[in-house]
Amino acid sequence: MSQVPVPPRGSSKSFNEKLARRNEADRIRNEAQKSADSLEDEKSAEYWTFRKREAEASLVINEIDAEIAEKGTEAERRRKDSKGKAWLEGDKKRAEQKIRRYEARSRVVETAKIANPNLVAMRASYLELLMSLWSKNSLSSRSSEGDFMYDLRANYGAKKIARDHHVWCPMLGKWVLKCTVEAAHLFPFSLGQQTMTYIFGDDADGEMNKASNGLFLYGHIHEKFNRHWITIVPCETETEKPQEYKFLVLDQDIWNHELDDLGKGCTYADLHERKLIFESKHSYRPSARYLYFHYLMAMLRIAHGQRAKKAGTTSLWAEVTKMTPGASRAWVTAAPGRYLREPILRAFIEGINIGHFDDEETTDNPEAANDMLSHAVTSADLPPDETANMLETATQIPMESEDDDSSDDGWQAFPK
Repeated sequence: MSQVPVPPRGSSKSFNEKLARRNEADRIRNEAQKSADSLEDEKSAEYWTFRKREAEASLVINEIDAEIAEKGTEAERRRKDSKGKAWLEGDKKRAEQKIRRYEARSRVVETAKIANPNLVAMRASYLELLMSLWSKNSLSSRSSEGDFMYDLRANYGAKKIARDHHVWCPMLGKWVLKCTVEAAHLFPFSLGQQTMTYIFGDDADGEMNKASNGLFLYGHIHEKFNRHWITIVPCETETEKPQEYKFLVLDQDIWNHELDDLGKGCTYADLHERKLIFESKHSYRPSARYLYFHYLMAMLRIAHGQRAKKAGTTSLWAEVTKMTPGASRAWVTAAPGRYLREPILRAFIEGINIGHFDDEETTDNPEAANDMLSHAVTSADLPPDETANMLETATQIPMESEDDDSSDDGWQAFPK
């Protein structure tokens, strides 16, 4: 049990009240720790709920200890406790992240057990599970990083200038030192190959660490891309072959932030609608379907943020598309194709609230829904049993990833 702090001179009722709170927090912490340790399986929302409670109680103890520290050592004590507090807050956020993941998966599993499952609810839970696993870094594993980097270099361009290795940067449209950029996945590595194959179809098998699923990006651009603050969409023309793309900076709160990589005095506003420039000798382009999926996840994220701001509002597609004027139609006109399995597209249509709904106040938008369904994988490639296939991929999706970040799960809603 933790050591009880020594009362400072002039003990008062206030000190005794704090000590009572500390003892209660210590009791809660010990009980939560014992309950978590008694569970053999760490892969459950119940386990991580106990770990979250343990971290919360530890934070209370940490705060009280700092408040009642002796004056002579208070400054030093607070410096030490600030680090401890950061670790404990990280533990709490990590536990919250795990709880969201396991609760979302449990909802998919429980819905699938029903004789006539509610497919709308099941698809919504599946998207929620993907959202909870989409970390802000989503880096490749060490075992596959070399193959991924090699394929990107082979297809997008790499060469040695003097003694230094360079790769082609599509953001700047020029050669840059390889060490200054990162190999960024478009469809995140954290979701796993099986999930990728289920979402896009059998021909996506084995593409997780291929150039079709990646680009070279600067680290801070990579991070914001994984947060969905930035996305990539087709340029709005039907004539360009190979297809060309441009950046969209969706979070306008960062538009005034400096982006010196583009040039002195440049900001993220200068990146907005900036065309990606690929090396002239390489006609290879990233797969449209992986960029499209990223775009839809960004739209879903915006819709969630808008819905949080406007409780009770169900028709948000018009507001969402204001953030990306023309981008949605560009996927139909400039980059047509069958990208995702129909159940996944329907999940996005339902999640962003596009099309017809029962609410009388909702404005129907069947055209937008039909545009999205035009990207559905052909029926011949669809699994015969949507419930069984979604259940299988949900139960086998990697719930633990090497890049879990306790400080941020990368899925805050915006605009703020």
